[in-house]
Amino acid sequence: MFKGTIKEMLDHFDSFEWNFCVFTESCDVTLNTICVCLDIDDEMAVDTGEHLEVVFEGKSYIDLLSISDIGGVINYLTRQIPNPSDDLKLKAILYYEKTDRFLEVTPEI
Repeated sequence: MFKGTIKEMLDHFDSFEWNFCVFTESCDVTLNTICVCLDIDDEMAVDTGEHLEVVFEGKSYIDLLSISDIGGVINYLTRQIPNPSDDLKLKAILYYEKTDRFLEVTPEI
């Protein structure tokens, strides 16, 4: 289990179990958005039709993506641009969450 900002989650990404899911406070996700990473098998999740929702420490969070999906997004991104910024990683994650497709980027020369 982890609770912190999206930025902190990205900083510690390699330490999470593949079956964890990232839940955020809101739909307007930034690097400073608070998130929780949980094994949803261990938590009570409610399917709202659009998102899974969990209540953690008295607050409601909605699902963003699984850790395995985020790993795939970051791996695809780093094949295009070595050492992408956290801003670009988040942009790619949000793009994938909305479109179910990987973000295509052009390396700056």
